[in-house]
Amino acid sequence: MAEVWSSVGSAGAVNIADLGKVFLNDSVVQLGIGLGGGATAEAASVGARAPLSLQPVLTHAMVRYGVAPSDPLEVEGNPFGLRLRYRDGEGYVVARFLQVDLVTGTDFPLINWDSRKFPLTLERNNFRLNEEFGNVRALNFTTNAYYVELTLSALESPIRPLSFPPAVSIIQLLHALE
Repeated sequence: MAEVWSSVGSAGAVNIADLGKVFLNDSVVQLGIGLGGGATAEAASVGARAPLSLQPVLTHAMVRYGVAPSDPLEVEGNPFGLRLRYRDGEGYVVARFLQVDLVTGTDFPLINWDSRKFPLTLERNNFRLNEEFGNVRALNFTTNAYYVELTLSALESPIRPLSFPPAVSIIQLLHALE
């Protein structure tokens, strides 16, 4: 496989509404602080609004990564795929590789990567690599823009932070070789 593009998890653009939900450390972006601190902003605010409720809250945070063109501006041939170095922790990770038409502005998903598709491991704090290939065989940066949309999700308790939040360290766009 040939790497076409890569980024560290902490280099993405976090949705404004999700700024208080993520923690950036070196190459890693993760949902909340985890063992080192309190609950994420969403879980904490739910706890403040309803202190008698002990129900967990499904928390999401979205981070986007612009994919810059490689040389040449048109790449075609074998299928493209996404590879992530990630940790499910007590949640899951979803990444989508999207194409945006420069004329219409329409987003079109090309690859859907979901950590729930891969076998779970017993060691929640370990990072691992997995890849998912799509049907797309050509990228054209002349007529389209591309980005990766990463979503970190977990059920959080208003009284206890996640011990092992979902996290991503590396994202790569791959081009399969024969």
